Amino acid sequence: MANTDLSVRRSTATRQAAVPAPARFDAATEERLDRLDHEATRHVEDARPAKTRDGYAADWRAWLRFCSEADLPPAAVRSGTLVAFVECCWHQPARTPKPGSPPDKLTAPTAIDRRLSGIVVTARRQLKLQLQPDVAEEARALLKAKTKSLAKTEERRGRGPAPALLVRHMDKIAAALPRTGSAYGTWP
Repeated sequence: MANTDLSVRRSTATRQAAVPAPARFDAATEERLDRLDHEATRHVEDARPAKTRDGYAADWRAWLRFCSEADLPPAAVRSGTLVAFVECCWHQPARTPKPGSPPDKLTAPTAIDRRLSGIVVTARRQLKLQLQPDVAEEARALLKAKTKSLAKTEERRGRGPAPALLVRHMDKIAAALPRTGSAYGTWP
């Protein structure tokens, strides 16, 4: 299969890692620096919105399922495995259908792109993998080509936009709120 429409100039597999080895210090300094690294990672994770943390956790679970099915170790976050992951996600439903219900729409390109981000971030943060900055470049190029083809077929993927919040919904919310104890006084 020729992938001429992927806009990839060269493979990331042929590039050499240009990251110098970190400096080494005495044992006490190394222990202190390790503790600071651990605290910094935890601080950044705590500052990340819960919705992002939950999304990245779901992305990592999807990666683990893919790795299990493909007989790959979870640390195999490389250009080729990410391309294979995109290809796998492209053919999966956005959600697992409930028994007896019709099949769901296929996964949206934006969800697949976010999954790529979640995988790379989690691999760097939790597994401490030293990944190339462009490790997902080829996977995103494939995703971009596939997304372009959607425009030609007018295929719809994902759940689509959330339904609008209407005045009648706001009325129900307001009716459910307590009438007293507001910081701005009581409700009329």
